[in-house]
This record gives sequence, C-alpha cells and structure tokens, in this order.
Amino acid sequence: MKKIFALMIVLLMFSLQAKDENLISDPSFKKAENNWHLRKSKEYKSIKEQYKKGVFSFHTPSSSSKTYLAFYHAVELDEGESYIFSAEVKADGQGAVTYAYGTYGDLFSKKKTKKKTKGRSKDEDKGQNLGLMAPTSEFSSEWKTHLCYFTVKEKTSSLGTYMKILLGEYQGDFTLRNPQLIKVESVPSQAKKRGLIEVK
Repeated sequence: MKKIFALMIVLLMFSLQAKDENLISDPSFKKAENNWHLRKSKEYKSIKEQYKKGVFSFHTPSSSSKTYLAFYHAVELDEGESYIFSAEVKADGQGAVTYAYGTYGDLFSKKKTKKKTKGRSKDEDKGQNLGLMAPTSEFSSEWKTHLCYFTVKEKTSSLGTYMKILLGEYQGDFTLRNPQLIKVESVPSQAKKRGLIEVK
C-alpha cells in the first residue's frame, strides 16, 4: 500500500512538472545559432545582435515595417490548446514590439530552396498567423515581464511554426532574457482571437 501511495505521489509530481514544462528549447541562448534566428531585411543588415550570459540584445537606430526585423524560435504547438509566452525585457526606446505565433519558411536549413512541392496549394505555402499577434508600446529601461496569452488556431500552411518577436517598428536598445512558453488550461476570453499581452 505504501509503495502504491509513493508511486502516486511520484506520478503526480511528474504530471505537474510536465504541465509547467518550458517549451522553449534554448531559453539561455547557449546554442543560439541552432535555435534562434534574427531575420533582417536590407536596412537592418548592419545590426549586430549579442547572446551573452543568457541575454539577447541589440540596438537599432531606426524603425520600419514590423516584419523587417524579427526574432524567431521554432516550436510546434497543439491546435486548440492555450499557452503563455513570457520573457523579461529591458527596452530603452520607442515604437512597438509585436509578439506572434505562426508559420514561416525554413530559417535553419543550410540548404534553402524556393522550389515548391507538387500538389501543394498556394495557400499552404503562405505564412499564417496561428492565434497570437499582440503588440505593445509599453517599454522601460528597467526589467519588465512581457506576458502573452493565446490559443493556437488550426494550421493550414505547410510551413514550419515559430514563436516570433516582430521588432521592425521598434527603435533603440532592446534586451531580452528568460523566454518561457508554458501550456495552460485556459487564457482570458480577450485572448481568444489574436492573443493578449500584459507588461508587469
């Protein structure tokens, strides 16, 4: 009886631990080249990002379209399930930062190809938002926690899925650490359509 009770305790602890598992595979940026990608359009090519002591940072002297500078992390989430993405951010600047979850092309393959697979529709190859597109203009030179609540929508695109931080509309110094992505039972009703962001 005692053994059964002990086993139940272990299983319960494992269940709780699994529920709160961070789905970000490299939250300390130890292998950033394999897990994170800062996509830059032509006007941002001179930006030099840094990954140092668990912190991602860069400076941008100007702003543009939000997708022209974007930070990506590949992760596959479950359709219909709810999640919270959070990160500690120090942003001494202005403009807007948008948190998103959706599809995009292969950012990590060494041999990229533009050739489309036969039998695949154009809609399948388009980038698709999957439930999170939440902007904020609330910034601070002190560490603040950005919390994003969202529920994953049905995927119709054949492309890979990513957590995205769209930074093109932001100007100034930007620093981020401790990114976390946690599966939860539910999110606020306001987050059902395109997600919700809070800054604390």
